[in-house]
Amino acid sequence: MNKGKLMLHRSKKPIQIVIKRLRSISAGVCFWSGFFAYLTFGGIVCYNLYKKIVRKAFAMRLDKFVSSQRNDISRSMVRELCRKGQVTVNGKVAKAAEAKVSENDIVAVKGVEICYKKFVYIMMNKPQGVVCSTRDGESKTVLELVPPEMFREGLFPAGRLDKDTEGFVLLTDDGALAHRMLSPKTHVPKTYFVRLRDPWQENYAQAFAEGMTIDGGEKCLPAEFSAMLLPAAIAMPVLSLVENMSYFICPDCGKVHEIFGESKVQKLAAIYGIDAFIRLPINPDSARLVDEGRVEDIDCDYVAALADTMLR
Repeated sequence: MNKGKLMLHRSKKPIQIVIKRLRSISAGVCFWSGFFAYLTFGGIVCYNLYKKIVRKAFAMRLDKFVSSQRNDISRSMVRELCRKGQVTVNGKVAKAAEAKVSENDIVAVKGVEICYKKFVYIMMNKPQGVVCSTRDGESKTVLELVPPEMFREGLFPAGRLDKDTEGFVLLTDDGALAHRMLSPKTHVPKTYFVRLRDPWQENYAQAFAEGMTIDGGEKCLPAEFSAMLLPAAIAMPVLSLVENMSYFICPDCGKVHEIFGESKVQKLAAIYGIDAFIRLPINPDSARLVDEGRVEDIDCDYVAALADTMLR
């Protein structure tokens, strides 16, 4: 009898062990499942919280957003456009100009998408007679040359050129970039092309390297100087002068726009006694033919006139 009980007891023990192991495995699975579920839920919560924080940090009224990116559209105009249903945010019609938007939202006015730009950078070829200033009571400023659709409040010239000097000027509203460019520690070099009234002298290079003293006793910083021999000086024949992208003709009204300033090609040709010169306009049809390798198919009177002049 005791032996039978002992055998029965022994037969139950493996079953109890299996049950305990199954319980421990089940508990482990439940623990890790709960743990990963917690991580997933926590990640989703944190991501949504991050989106809300970022959106709230950037949050800007719709009318302010549009007017800051499009100088030709005021806040009052945005309100009127919203009433007409002509402003959309992420594909949905905006009902109120006071709605909050972020830099990641897709805003469109009359179907034209407005890309958010924190800063603007405009490269300008400053003409003579224009001052590098935001305002001037006597002369035209570089800001007055900026087209309305590109103008933004806060634009300023990063650096300057003298009134009688023409050339590259950067206009921006990025103060940090302008500071880095203008800081003496950065030392961004400038290159000037100067046409001399009198023949250049051999000692010019040394004078520039030592730092010239100009009228009034002001000492200039050292600079590099190199002479460029003009065609007349080296007896090189010049067949013609070509001023590319000289202007464009408005397809709607036919008005000629000189977007890079007044043309200088005729004056330059007169100085060097060159009879043949041409002003090439910005023409999409000509550009297309060139891209297709069909430059001979360009039909324009100015090219024919130039060829006739050169063949005389």
